[in-house]
Amino acid sequence: MATKKRGISPLIASVLLIGFTIVLAALVFRWGGQLFNKTTQDTGCASEGSIRCSQSVKVSLSPSTGITMLDTASDTITLSILSEADQAIDDVKVRLTKCSGETIVADTVVLLTDPLPGYGSTKVTATFSSGVGALTDYDPVSTNANCQGKYSGVGILPVINFITSDGKQCNTQVCGTEYKYQFLEADVS
Repeated sequence: MATKKRGISPLIASVLLIGFTIVLAALVFRWGGQLFNKTTQDTGCASEGSIRCSQSVKVSLSPSTGITMLDTASDTITLSILSEADQAIDDVKVRLTKCSGETIVADTVVLLTDPLPGYGSTKVTATFSSGVGALTDYDPVSTNANCQGKYSGVGILPVINFITSDGKQCNTQVCGTEYKYQFLEADVS
């Protein structure tokens, strides 16, 4: 006795195929939409951060009053930061500069206890690890023939957090302008 094997009818197979295709397309569109929104937000934060940094962030550096700026015994640098614009500064990246003008890539991020308000001032102390070399290798006179490879100054990059014009929170935007200070003999102990 022969039995007939029956499969899915072509109509049901077509309906199932169309259903799977619709579900798969919906998942791809949802994922793509979320990716597009995140990319748009990130790009918006970066572009508005660049604009804020160029228009609303300006600082000047000076040795802290009565304090040696560069302490070669403890490999620390202490400096005063004066905000000359209205954007609050949340943190700063401190960099060493060599006589050649080269900036040391090993940044030290100084987290400010309280954000530096616009038109305010604060004192920061940055400690550098032994990975950048001893701070005793400094020469504040960049025209000296023997200053090659030695430290001659310090620079900072302000770090800001802000809310965009459309209400999005943007965190840790590092400003691209580096504010520099050249060591003087009086700054070093």
